Amino acid sequence: GSMPQLEHLILQFQKLGTTSTQIILSTPVNHGELDALML
Repeated sequence: GSMPQLEHLILQFQKLGTTSTQIILSTPVNHGELDALML
């Protein structure tokens, strides 16, 4: 990806698990980018 910060977040999600990921998804962030990453 062109955004190292997003890549770092992905690594953190993998470490934290789906629970934390769902909490992040429930926050008002760039859902468009997150949806693209989840596909």
